[in-house]
This record gives sequence, C-alpha cells and structure tokens, in this order.
Amino acid sequence: MIIKQPNKSYCLDGSDNDLTIVSVEDICFSHCASLKAGRLLSFASESMRGINKKKFTSTVWVKRAVDDSSFSFIEEAGFSCDKMGGLKLMWRSLDSVAALPVGVWSHLTLVKCEDFAQLYVNGELVESLNFPVKWSAEAGYSVGDVVSFGDAFYRASWGTQGQSPNNPGRLESYPWSEIDDEPMMKWLRDEGDVFNTYGYQCMAGEGLFYRQNFYAEALTQQEVFKDYLTGAIRSYALNGEGGASGGAVVDDERFTHCVSLPKTKTLNFGTAASNGISTDSFSATVWVKRNEEGACFSFLEGSGFSCDVSGRLSLLWRSLDHVGVLPVGVWYHLGLVRGRTEVSLYIDGKQADTIRLPSLWSASVSYDVADLVVLNGALYRAKWWTEGVSPEDVAVANYPWQLITDEQFSSWHDKSITDYETLSYQATGGGVSFAMQNFYPAALNAQDVYADFYINAEHLKINLAIA
Repeated sequence: MIIKQPNKSYCLDGSDNDLTIVSVEDICFSHCASLKAGRLLSFASESMRGINKKKFTSTVWVKRAVDDSSFSFIEEAGFSCDKMGGLKLMWRSLDSVAALPVGVWSHLTLVKCEDFAQLYVNGELVESLNFPVKWSAEAGYSVGDVVSFGDAFYRASWGTQGQSPNNPGRLESYPWSEIDDEPMMKWLRDEGDVFNTYGYQCMAGEGLFYRQNFYAEALTQQEVFKDYLTGAIRSYALNGEGGASGGAVVDDERFTHCVSLPKTKTLNFGTAASNGISTDSFSATVWVKRNEEGACFSFLEGSGFSCDVSGRLSLLWRSLDHVGVLPVGVWYHLGLVRGRTEVSLYIDGKQADTIRLPSLWSASVSYDVADLVVLNGALYRAKWWTEGVSPEDVAVANYPWQLITDEQFSSWHDKSITDYETLSYQATGGGVSFAMQNFYPAALNAQDVYADFYINAEHLKINLAIA
C-alpha cells in the first residue's frame, strides 16, 4: 500500500524558502522551528497549504520547550495546548488524554471535514467531534449525529428520519437526547469554526515545530499512523556519513560500505530520546554479518538480543535453539520489536520468537490468563483471571498461578539487566559488521518488518505497509 503524499510539506528546519522562521538546533531532528510567546507561524495563503478549510488533514511534530509553553493551531477552530500541556480540540477539553510533556516531541494530527473533526496524538485517535447540523425532516440521521433545533442541540440515540427533536411523542421510541454541553454551545454561538490565522500561535513559553504536512483530504486512522511512523524513522546507513560512534567504516560488496566492529568495541547510537523513541514500545532493524569464527555480539545488553560464539541467537533470557546459527560471512537482517506486553525477534523478515514480558506482581493489578509476573525472583504464569492473590499464597483455594522453572530466566533476572541508557551494539568476541540501522517509535507488525527487510529505508518511507 502506497503512503499518501501531502499536498504541501514543510520541514520547518530553515530550508523552506517561502517561510520565515527562527531555526534552532535539536538533538532529535537536527534543526526545527522555534516559536516564542506572542509569535506566529503562518501558512497564510491556500497556495502555501494546498488545501481548503472545509476538508483537510494537518500533521506536525511539536515539543514544549519550557514548563509554561502553550500554543494553538488555527485558533478555536483547531486544537490547542495549555500551560500544563493539556490538549483541547475546538470546544472540548481533553481531560482524559495525557498532557504533552516538556522536552518531548509529540506528533499531532488534525483531521477536519464538514461534519466532524478528529485529533490524533502519536498516531492514536484521542478525540472525535461531530459538528451539529440544522435538523431537517427529510434528512436521515445515524447514531451519534448532532443536530440543532431552535436554541437547543440533540444527539441521535439510533438511526432516525422525520421525527422532530421537539416532539418526544412516545418516550420509549424518542430517538433524541438533548445535549447539555455549554462549551460546545458557546463555541457555536461565538462562531468558533471561523478563524483568521492559518497556522500556529505561541501564547506562552516556547514551542518547537518540525515537519508540517497538509493533505487535501481526511486521512484514515491507518494513514495518520503512517505519517507519524515514517516521519519518526531514524536511519543510519553506517557507511561513514556519521550519526553513530564506534567501529571503522570498511568497503563491502553488498552495501558498498559498512561498519566493522572489533572485539570488545561498542557501536553507539545515543539515547532512546535522541532517536525519538520510548523504550517501552519501539522497533529496531539492522543488517549484521559475523566476520570470523567466534564472532559474537549483543544489542541492548540483556534487554534485547545477542549472538554467541557459535552464531546461536538469544532473545532476552531465551536461547533460540530452534533457529539455525548465523554462519560466518553472510549478511542477515535482524528486527527487534518491543511492545508493552511482549518482545519479538525477526530474522530476514520472518518472526523467529516472541516472549511475553513479565511484570512485578502487584496486589492492586488484575491479571489475565497467561500473564507473567515476577515475585522475589521467581516467574509465574496466570492460569486464569486473578487479582489480589499473591503467587506465594499456594494454599489458597483455586490457586491461580503456575510456577515456571526456567534457569535461563533466573540467570537473566539475577543479573538485573532490565534497562539500558543507550542504544548500542557490543562485539563481545571476534569481529562483526553492521549496515542499515533503523529505529521506529512503535512496535511494527510482521508486514512492516518484512517491508524493512525487503526494501531499503528510503523506499520504506514511501511504501511502508501498516496493517
């Protein structure tokens, strides 16, 4: 599936000829636009946007630079962020959505049509609003549609046509519920959908902006996620162009150039934050080759994968004995996909193993069947749903836990290798070569990993398939 291309795209790094911005350096995006209190970043004309105001999608990367940073996009007709990082879509304050933290890049998407508006954060839909329309006896309405009748507003409880909101009739068949939403009514009375500023306004502090895309259509949720994901890829060719430290650049028949890492040396890509990812949900792909017998390496120490002196792979604590060894002198594509509940390893685009992640047992947390927990160094699997029953309370009726005897896990857990500060490879023995390192800020599915394996990173940004 081909990714939709924006009608207009701005890097906001100082290279856009038709924009005058203050460009500053950034650890994640190299350069970005800085907007301080009282300043405006305007895309004034339709030719600059390539869209009209009735139906479009706008995506951007934003970062609150200081504690009181607040900003808005197209005034009351779009979204805004207050001094605490709280988001608002038009009239609706999004109290249930996590505030935008200071110093962290977030991807925001506004999808707007004549009858609805949506806001996405990091590719996930967080709010959808239906715009009220004037009730008509001839029109058909679906559940959730909002209409105005007189000075009041009503929402359809189910599909209906012809029944006036002002005529309840038999209450059991009355399809409307009156909306008591003062912020929405005030927004409508004040013509909140009318705006003069087509751009971003910083009300306080400082906001940083990168990669503004305008689409002349309402993107689907999959398409929004692709815009987020492709804009967040961190790619390292490992051919001498910089971006990673460690190892030596050498000639290679397949990749022209690659990085060769001798024994005991480390190939460092910096922190997770500098690569725009969170360590609890990300993906990392790389091409790797063992240069000699005895060559072995690890990625993220015990929190990722490793290869021993015989070429056998391990994922976290588990040795992948069912997978063949990596022979010397052959390039292989390895993909680590870490989600919030499991970690997977792919070899040449095919899933080799998946491990459910254990969590520390808590009396206040409910667990589903097959969930893994750790208590006092021991590993347990839930046999069915349970809450409040300690894995050590073996005498309780209907004991819900199964003790898992796994020497590899015990050894791994005893080393307390559960976190890491940098994204890096270490050659623990012999020489190893690396090429084409990609980091993604989300857990890719199998189709995505295969796409990364099959085509290089530049083509991936166009052809990435998200299921």
